[in-house]
Parts: sequence; C-alpha cells; structure tokens
Amino acid sequence: MNWPNSKPGTFLQGRILILDGAMGTMIQRLDPSFPPGAEGDHDILVLTQPDLILSIHREYVAAGADIVTTNTFNANRISQQDYGTQDKVYQMNLEAARLARESGALLVAGSMGPTNKSGSISPDVNRPGLRGVDFNSLAEAYREQARGLRDGGVDLFLVETVFDTINAKAALFALSEEAPGIPVMLSATIADNSGRILSGQTLEAFLVSTAHADLFSVGLNCSFGPDRMLPFLRILSRHATTFTSAHPNAGLPDLYGKYNLTPEEMSHQVKPFVEEGLVNIVGGCCGTTPAHINALSRMVRETSALVRKPVPGRDASRSRSVILSGLEVLTVPEEPAFLIVGERTNVSGSRRFARLINEKKYEEALEIARGMVQDGAHILDVNMDDPMLDAKISMKEFLLMLGSDPEIARVPLMLDSSRWEVLEAGLQCLQGKSIVNSISLKEGPEEFLRRARLIKRYGATALVMAFDEQGQATTFDRRVAIGTRAFHLLVDEAGFEPRDIILDPNVLAVGTGMEEHRHFAVDFIETVRYLKQNLKGAVVTAGVSNLSFSFRGNNTVREAMHAVFLYHAIGAGLDMAIVRPGEQPVYSDIPEPLRKAVEDVILDTDAEATSRLVDMANTVNRQDKEGPEPSQEAWRELEVSERLMYALAHGIEKHLQQDLEAMSRIPAMEIVEKTLMEGMNRVGKLFGEGKMFLPQVVKTARTMKQAVMFLQPRIETEKGQVTDGRKPAGEVAGIIATVKGDVHDIGKNLVILVMECNNYKITDLGVMVPAHQIVEAACHSGAAFIGLSALITPSLDEMVDVARSMEKAGLTIPLLIGGATTSALFTALRIAPEYSGPVIHCPDAAGVAPLLADCFSGDPRIRENFVVSLREKQARLRDAYQKAKAGEEYLSPEAARANRWVSTVNWRMRSLCAHCGQRHGLDDFIPPFVGIREFSVPFDTLRALIDWNAFLNAWKVRDDREQTAISLKDAQVLLDDLIQCRYGDIARARAAAGFWPAFATPEDHLVFYADASRRRIILDMALERDLLRHKDGSPNFCLTDFVVQENPAHTPDYAGLFVLTASSPRMEALVNEFREKGDVYNALLLQTLLDRLAEACSQYLHRELMYLPCGALRGIRPAFGYPSCPDHALKKEVVALLQQEKDLGIELTSSWMLRPAASVCGMYIGHPQARYFTVRVPGV
Repeated sequence: MNWPNSKPGTFLQGRILILDGAMGTMIQRLDPSFPPGAEGDHDILVLTQPDLILSIHREYVAAGADIVTTNTFNANRISQQDYGTQDKVYQMNLEAARLARESGALLVAGSMGPTNKSGSISPDVNRPGLRGVDFNSLAEAYREQARGLRDGGVDLFLVETVFDTINAKAALFALSEEAPGIPVMLSATIADNSGRILSGQTLEAFLVSTAHADLFSVGLNCSFGPDRMLPFLRILSRHATTFTSAHPNAGLPDLYGKYNLTPEEMSHQVKPFVEEGLVNIVGGCCGTTPAHINALSRMVRETSALVRKPVPGRDASRSRSVILSGLEVLTVPEEPAFLIVGERTNVSGSRRFARLINEKKYEEALEIARGMVQDGAHILDVNMDDPMLDAKISMKEFLLMLGSDPEIARVPLMLDSSRWEVLEAGLQCLQGKSIVNSISLKEGPEEFLRRARLIKRYGATALVMAFDEQGQATTFDRRVAIGTRAFHLLVDEAGFEPRDIILDPNVLAVGTGMEEHRHFAVDFIETVRYLKQNLKGAVVTAGVSNLSFSFRGNNTVREAMHAVFLYHAIGAGLDMAIVRPGEQPVYSDIPEPLRKAVEDVILDTDAEATSRLVDMANTVNRQDKEGPEPSQEAWRELEVSERLMYALAHGIEKHLQQDLEAMSRIPAMEIVEKTLMEGMNRVGKLFGEGKMFLPQVVKTARTMKQAVMFLQPRIETEKGQVTDGRKPAGEVAGIIATVKGDVHDIGKNLVILVMECNNYKITDLGVMVPAHQIVEAACHSGAAFIGLSALITPSLDEMVDVARSMEKAGLTIPLLIGGATTSALFTALRIAPEYSGPVIHCPDAAGVAPLLADCFSGDPRIRENFVVSLREKQARLRDAYQKAKAGEEYLSPEAARANRWVSTVNWRMRSLCAHCGQRHGLDDFIPPFVGIREFSVPFDTLRALIDWNAFLNAWKVRDDREQTAISLKDAQVLLDDLIQCRYGDIARARAAAGFWPAFATPEDHLVFYADASRRRIILDMALERDLLRHKDGSPNFCLTDFVVQENPAHTPDYAGLFVLTASSPRMEALVNEFREKGDVYNALLLQTLLDRLAEACSQYLHRELMYLPCGALRGIRPAFGYPSCPDHALKKEVVALLQQEKDLGIELTSSWMLRPAASVCGMYIGHPQARYFTVRVPGV
C-alpha cells in the first residue's frame, strides 16, 4: 500500500504531526465515577460519561494535537473480562471513535493496547510452556475491537505499548482481515536499558518480525522519559522503512506514581527527536497533559530541521538476501554467507529427539536444540511428523517451551511439516520471523497462493519445494520451471519480497546403482546456479541428508558425500542447507582417495563411479558415531615407550605396571626424564594447540603420578647412583601460591597441572600465603619464577605487596599473575611498576605454557626480546588507560545522588506484572518471616538448579561435546556418591537468612531495624553509588535506590541478608583426602562442584523467600564484593549478625574472603524493578 499518498500520509508531507497525550492521566485528575464492578475501567467511560471523554479530546486539539487517539486502550474482550464488560466491547470502540471524530482533530487513531495477557510469557514461572492466552484468542479479541473502531470512522489504527510481539502480530493479523485499507501505526515499549521489549526481542528483531504488515509507521512509547528513549529511537529510525513516531512518558514516576517532568522540560528533551530527523509523529504518554502537548507543538513549529522521509522496503533491503529473526535478528549479507539449518530437532532425523518428544520430556529435548545453537546453527528445523504423535499439539507445546528459553529462542526457526494445520499452529507460537517448510504447487496455484498469503500475514518466509501438479521435479528442466513459476506467483500475485522466498530444488539420492539417478546431484547444482542468476533475490536451500541415503549406516562415507556436495553447491550459489551442525568434515580434510571417489559420484564423471565408491565404503574402518566406540587396543602393538606415552596422553592406567616392568633394564629416572616427560610434553603441546581439554590433562597428570608411584621403589634403590643433584634436562622450577586473604585454589591447581605437563617443576605453597613467606620460599629454593593467584578484588592489593617485597629482596625472576579478578591492564598499571623483573599476566591455564615458552627459552636473545616486547605492551596499556581515563568524568557524591534512579512502578495503580502480564500489586512485599532463620538444603534438592554451563566453563570444555559429556558424567557420579552418603552424611548446604524493616538514607546508607517500631538499629551499611557521568544521561545507581527513603510519613521496606556454604569441615577433609591419595582430578572436581552447589543454594533460597504473587522470582540478591556492591568489608558485620544464634562455621580472612571457599554472602532487595549494575568511582 502506498501510505505516503494516503490521507494521513499527505498530512505528513514536509511536516511533523503532533499526537495527543495521556488519557489516563487526565481521567484520574477529573476523578470520575465508574459503574459498579468497573472501578478503574477508563474505557467504559465512553459509554457512561461521553462528555468527559470528549472534553479531554478537545483540550488536546486546542493544545495543538493533530492526531487524537480513542479512549480504547483496554477496550478488548480479554482486558474487559476483569470488569465483566466484555459484551460491550464493540459498542465501546464504536462510540469512542465517534467521540474522537467530534473533537475536530485532523486525524483520529484507534488505540489498541496489548491486553493484560501475554502470548509469549508464562504466567507461572514453574511452567515455562504455559501461556495466559493463545494467538487465536488474541486475534479474535482484536478483530472485534477493530470492527468497532472501523465502523466508528477512525483514520488510523494505533497498536501501542507493545511488550509482546505475539500479541502485536495477532493484532496485525486481525487488522489485515477487518480493515485492510486503513493505515496502521505500531508502537513498542522498551522494557529496560537492554533495548528489548518485555518478551525478550531486540528492537531490530521486533521491526523484522512485524515488517510484513505494510505499516504506516513504527515507533516507541511509554517506558521512559524522552532522554532515555532517545538512543533507542535512533536505532529504530535507522532501521525503519516507514514513517516513525514517539510518544514518551513525562519522565519516570516517583515512588508515589507522580510524573514530574514539566512541559518545558519535556519539550527540551524531545527536541533532539526533531533536530536529528528521527520522527514524523511525536506526542506524549503517561503523565503528559494538554500543557505538555502544547509545549511539544510549539517546539516543533519553532525548530528548523529536515523532516524524516521513509525509505521503501524494497530499496532499503536490496543488499540483503534473507532477513529472519528469533529474539534477535539473523541478517545475512548476499556474499559470502552460508546458513546452517540444524536438523536434530526433527523427529524423523533424530531418534533421541523423537523419543523425548514422545515422552513429553521437552526440557531434555531443548538441550538438543541448545547444542545445535552452540555448535553454530543459524536456524533450527523443527519437525513433529511422526505417526505416534499428535503433531499439532507436540509442535505447539515444544515451541512454547522453546520460546521461554532465550538462549535457544534467539535464533529463527524453520517450521517443518507436510501438514498445513501443523505449520499454522507453529506460526501462532512464534514472535520472530520464521521459515515455513514447506508449500508447493502440488495442489495447484489456488491453494499454493492461499497458503502463501497466510504465511505472509503471519510474518514468515515461504520455503517452496519443487513439486507441481505433475509430481516431484527430478531433472534440471523441471526444477527450473517449477522454481521460476513459484517465484513469479509469490512476487507478482502474493506480494512477496524476493528475499522472503526460499526455493528447494529437491536433493535426491545418488550412488544408488540406478542409471536414472546418476545425474541428480549435477542437476541440482546446475539448478542452483540458474536460479541464483535468473531469479534475483531468491534464496536457495538444500536438505542434504537425502543425497547419501543409499549409504546409510556408513557415516564416514555419508559425511564425505555431504561435504563434497556442499562444496560444489555453495560454489554455485547455495544459500543454506539443512544439516547437523558441527558434524560435517572440511572438504580439504577428507582423505584424498575417499574425496576423489565421492566427487566422481557427485559429479557423475563416469558409469563406474558408484561401483568404486561402494568398494571403498566396504574398506572404510569407521563405525557410525551413534554406534559403539571403536576399539583402542591397536595401540598396544606399539613399541613400549610409545605405549607409555600413548597411555599418558589418553589417561589409561590399566597397562602401566606391565609396560614399566617391560622397561626394567632402563634406569627408573631415565624413564621419568625421557619417556614420561616426553609424553607429558606432548600433552602440553596438544593442550596449548586446543587439541586436548582440561579434564584430559588432569587425568593425564593422575596417570603420570601413578606411573611415578610404580617406579618409586626403583628410584629409591637407584638414588645412590646419582650424586650430582642434577635436575632433569630442560626443567624450570618455580613456586605458585594463592595470596594472603584468599582461599580459592581451583584455578591455581589447574595451572600447576598444566605446567607440570609442560616439564615445569612446581612447588605449591597453598592458599592464604603472606608476601614474606612467598619471597622467602623463592629465595631459599632458587625458584626460576613466582606465580600468584587470586579470586577476589582485595587480593589484588596483596599481589602488589608481593611485587614490592620481591623488589626489596633484590629478585629479578619473572612474576606470573593469574586469577579471575586479574587482568593484563591491572598487571600493567598496578603490579609491573612496583617490580623491576618481568611481570606476566596469564589469563587462563590453557595459555600458560605457550606464553612462557619464550620467557624461559634457552636462547638469551629470545628471552631478551620477550621481556622488551612485554614491557612495550604494558607501556601501551598504561598510555591507553590514561587517555581513556582523561575522557571520563566523575560526579561528586551529591551530584550523583541527584541523578539517582527513580522507580517507574505506578504505586497507586495495580500494575502489569513484568513476568506474567497480569495485574496485581507489585509494592506489597512482605517477607516470609522477620528475624533470622537457619536452613539445611540437601544437595539432591539443589541438583536441578546447578548451572552446568558455569561448571563446564571452569573446566574449559564447553565447546567440545565429547569432553563436555565426560566432565558432566564424572561430576554427576561424584554428586550421586555424595547424595547416597558414600562419604558420610555431608551432602547438604547450610545457610542463615534474615529479613528486617529497612530504610535508605539520603547518604546512601541502608539501615536495618529490629522490628517495625524502628527503635533499635541492628545494622547500618554504607553502600557505594556509581559516580561515573554517563554520556547518555543514565542514572547513577546505588542499591539504596531500590529501598524506600527514610521519612516519618513512609512505611519501611523489608530487606534481607544471607550467608551460606555448600562445604563443611568434613567436606574439606574429603577434598584433602582425594589430594593426598594423588587423585587430583576428583579433588578439583569436588571443589568445582561445591562452588556450583553454593550458587544453586543461593538461587534456591531466593526462590523460596522472594517471589511475586504469581510465583515468579522477585527482586535481586547482590553479593558483597560484586559490581553492584563492591565493598567486601560489609561481609564482616553480616556474617557476625547471621551467625549469632547458630555458628555455620563460616569465617572471614583478612581480605574479607569467605571461608570455606564454597560460600556466598549477600542481601535480598525486593523491589520489582531492582537490577544489577556496576559501581564506578575515580581511580578504579
């Protein structure tokens, strides 16, 4: 539709139109009476007090509004059910439109709000697949509302305050039926500073997901005041191909729901919208009045700026081949991108997925989807076509679960089914712009176009299979003819953009032995080339697995066939393929004989090609990946020293004693120094190259220790024969310690293992080691280097102290710095200037050996170059930091407090819950108890809450599926042993938590009172405020912003404190027992597991103690020492307070580190808008 030439469009030629302001604000000021049972129903007033509504419209027109919106924000059947007035919906909209027409406005826009239920967000946090409303119910409610507004004579529809794209798409779907000739304005509301709407979509994804609706304008409203809306409006204006609009709030409400931005202040903040050419329509939302609109109207008239012109969609997207979205946009340039469609969420292609769907184990099925996303799939193919399933129900249930998982839902989906009703059910569950796989001309052009038009109305892309009334296309000519016919029908008759058409010319099996099948692959490739050259903008895809069907059971050959086929098809222009992500070999890595045999079949070089490949397939000695593991015993045929090195590399202890006895004629120390250390050097090299992973390295070290233990008696016997005290050739000895005040040693122990695998001799001084002891040990042992580890921020100062002590002692050996809180920048700024020797930051265990290779090289020139280069890099870091700091500006504490964050919750009104979309009070937090309570939580209860991704990150194996499986299995076995009391009754976390009345003070203190009388203060905590001046005007946060300010007229909030540990003296003893037995692997595994269990316990208590009325998690639990509350010292009084009744055995080090290490201490803040942030102050 050519909206710029429509009635509203002509008014926008060369000018900006003024939209009216808030209706609710004006109604509340007039304090009208409502019918019994309909108290607060503003929309019913168009029937009961029409003069009042008309007078408000006329006030806005007199103030300068060009567009008046109808008083129908909630005038839909779903929202009106709260008041029992759903039978009056049509009449309400009809009368509202009539009243707005009487106002004398230039244009009337029919307001359609989001309803009070969400199609994308579960109303029950424990049931992620649940929805309060479905697409069809939303669409029907909007149809009824649209009919009333249409019949009342609106000029425009305004679908506004969109927080959920499914709700918006349902409204657009209904409008396309009921009022296809009336322009539609669409306006979203941003949920927070992330720039996403509440249902999780980015602004760009929202625009892509709704672009199909041929909109008159897109815009933003509500959410913020104009200042905070500005950066998001810039994004919208940059991407929008239509007119744009903005009607922000009059600032943010205070704790009492009052909007305090004056008309002049608002006009000043909106002025950049106009000056930068960001908007065509501007107005006001919550808190705005005719005075605000008058000020905006005057500002627009007085501001000289170029008026924004919309860019037609075709022109704006000509450089794109396909645009899709999930929660985020997948935008792929025309060249040289290639899209991977993951196929394992297809019941026909994955036995495991099919079983999980049949058993309705959707959460486990989602892990398959998550794995494909992590493996690099751009799109997920979802297929439920199984005779044992109700495909329509399974598709809907799985997609709703998937939609609640943002990590998976961020990518677009390909809905795959041979049944139209299944595809349509899937389309009604998706926020994003998806692919429908598939439609075809099999049932003729009429049915083809009917389905295509529905796909377009749902906002999806159509995938067309090469079928027509005569059947499947199997030749080049038929593929080209059907593809060309379908393309022109979609473009010319259904109004599709070329980029929204995906053609699948049918991949058919080759290598079947049948003469007529020989040329199938060549024909496909040539079809791709023709379609890309002749149907400009069209996208071409392939379902690759069919190609190798005749070789099923031989994965090696099948994967080689897929890789070779894709190599040639992509060269011809193929845009995407449905494959198993991460499982295709690289073309150049396929062994030459196999690649040549496969290529001959794919390219049909001669009549004997298939026979040659069949013969080769019979000799390929590789079983299906899903079958049993291949035998590893062939390595036993190697020479004995090679067998030992193989055993080390693979962590195999079974044959160690036998092989060491076979080397009885070789001195034991020679075996250690040459054979075993050579094996460990190989391991270190593989690890440095990323070909081995930490669990493998740890098991290797355990195998090495086992081998040395077997050799120990021989070593003792041979001791007298070695009198020169020499060290093994090439060995570098050093000491490593966790600094004073810090008790974490998992990372340190991993580094030690890696370094020992690389022929370093390490002395581990342990944890909590003071500076003087580290320096004394280095001097006494003649260490070649010192390594320092730390986890918490206060420990960084201890590292600086060690550097100073080394300088005083006259040492010049390298100082290695590592740990979670360390960085190359901190090392360069704070540590290196204190010490004249090399100070080297080591970011992780994997990089230690390669980083230090030049530092300890036998060539003095290499060593010197390393040190010179290191110091130059550190000097550049310091210079860059100083330049960056020079550009930063900090506020005084008073100025930062003046720019504090203010709540956007309207405390006077019952607000929409951010989690369930329902209306209930959000300011009514009452804790489950006042005072202190102790908790004992079994590990079995915490198991479901363990963040296994964080566990895998600690072990650096998340990107390797095989090692992921090994690590998870070992951790699960250890957890099972703990839960089943194999090591005693120790599998429980212990905690203490307390809630008390609390106030914030103007000086950013959080004051806890013993009870509501407020006679006795039990704790007064000084919290830190972010002092950085933000260029975008963002608030300067402090945690006290989320607690009510102390005032005799105010009722106090409730805030809480907690401390917990997943460890105990018996658990610590178990870690030491493992280590003393040489089982370093299980010692580290247990420590990592305890850390995750402590976090799981923190989450569990949060869920138990802090929740919204709908059951959703409420508020935040900032831990002391983290960015929102960086002062570790606050733990001292909290730990003492919470353990005054029962001692949990949790102590603090001199640096305020919790001991045992697997412990957490923090606070509970219940404000529904509370958030985490970073405190930045000068010098930090």
